[in-house]
Order: sequence, then C-alpha cells, then structure tokens
Amino acid sequence: MLNRALCAAAAVAACASAAYCAFRWRQLARAPAIDEVSRRSGIRGFSVQAGPFAMFSRLHPGPEGTADPVPVVLAHGLVVSSRYMEPLMLVLARWYRVYAPDLPGFGESRPRCGRRSATLSVEALAYALKRWMDACGLTRAIFIGNSFGCQILAEFATRFPEATLCLVMQGPTVDAHARSLRQQLWRAWVNGRREQARSPAALARIDYAKAGLRRAVAAIRLAIADRIEDRLPHVAVPTLIVYGSHDPLVPVARQSG
Repeated sequence: MLNRALCAAAAVAACASAAYCAFRWRQLARAPAIDEVSRRSGIRGFSVQAGPFAMFSRLHPGPEGTADPVPVVLAHGLVVSSRYMEPLMLVLARWYRVYAPDLPGFGESRPRCGRRSATLSVEALAYALKRWMDACGLTRAIFIGNSFGCQILAEFATRFPEATLCLVMQGPTVDAHARSLRQQLWRAWVNGRREQARSPAALARIDYAKAGLRRAVAAIRLAIADRIEDRLPHVAVPTLIVYGSHDPLVPVARQSG
C-alpha cells in the first residue's frame, strides 16, 4: 500500500514538474523582443521584408553628430538571436552605427512569410542576410560573427565580397576533428561550466524557446555538417579571427591550423 502511494506521489510530482516546464517554456517564447533596459540604452527594433523573410533587427544609431558612420552588422551564433549580441552592440555603438538582425527561423524572424518551415541551410542564411541588407539600404558593412555566425559570414563573404568591407570572426565553429553531436554536446557542456560566472544561459533559454526544440536540433546538426574550412581559403576580404585560449568548442590548435 505504501509503495503504491509513493509511486502515485512520484507520478503526480513528475506531471506537475512537466507542466511547469511547459508553462515556463511558453512564457519564455513570449518574451518581448526588446526590454526596457535595452531601450533606455539606445537600442531599438525594426522589421523589414527581405524577400520571402520577415526579419527583425536591433539597431543602435551610433555616436551623435556623425552624418554617416560605417555600419557594423553582427551575426549571432547557433540558435540564439541578436538579443545575445546586445553587449557587443553597446560597446561598438561608441564609434559605429550597429545592426544585429535575427536570421530567419531564430529570435523574432520567421523563416518564410510568417510560417515555420524547414531550417535554412548556411547558403540560404547567407542569401537571406544579403536580402536583409538590400531591404535596409546597406551596400557595404563591417561584419562581426560569433560561433555559427562565422560559418554564415564565410559563405556570405565568398558570395558577396563587394558587400563585405571586412570580417571579424569570434570563435568560428566547427572543429573539423569533432564532427559528431556527442562530441559537440560534451564540449558545449564543458564550455558552459567555464562560463558560469558570466553565463549567457538565461538569454539562450529565451531564444531556444522561440526557435523550438525541433529547429534547435536541426540547426545544431546543420552546423556540425557544414565545412567552414573549405570556404575560408576563398574569403578575399580582410579577416580577423578571435578565439579563446581555453575554448573547448574549437581549441586554439585547431583554429590556428
């Protein structure tokens, strides 16, 4: 009798926990695109129709008194959105006008005319970025990418060198010697442990909820399969690669090699 009661209590607790997690997940997915703190810091949001893609972006107009500062475009990493790039945007806005688009399928940008469809390839995301530039009236820009964003920018720079003033790649992925989901998940866990003091996990949870688990898994598999090392020799614009000396995702020896 006692065992049945304990099992029933455990089942009720598990159901309650699952229900709470589902509630929190939906709550995170409804988080506002830009919060009041970001607005007060000068960041604003806008949307454009870039071909078939309805794309949301963040913008900081940059320093006052500058007629036309060089635009900088930030490309976010895997599954996360431009929300993740706000701290960098605020630093760069001292000198530049800074844009940070949500790529189709992530953050506030829908993959195709408001409908959820298949996760776009690296090539399709690069073309979406060019369509976004055209819709914003941008002809050339400095591009800064983080993680998976570097893979997209490598494709973009080879396809559209005339639109690329220069590139900065922060921790370009993926390590060609660790192309498995198991290896990447383990390295991501190690990286998360090292970042605990200043963890971006709270922001990442919002963006994962907005993208959805199916798209998140598809994007991870896409990133692992993509071979950035085949594109880099064809990038003809000035490029700076920045990496961490203790980065477990792509170790220094791999990045410099």
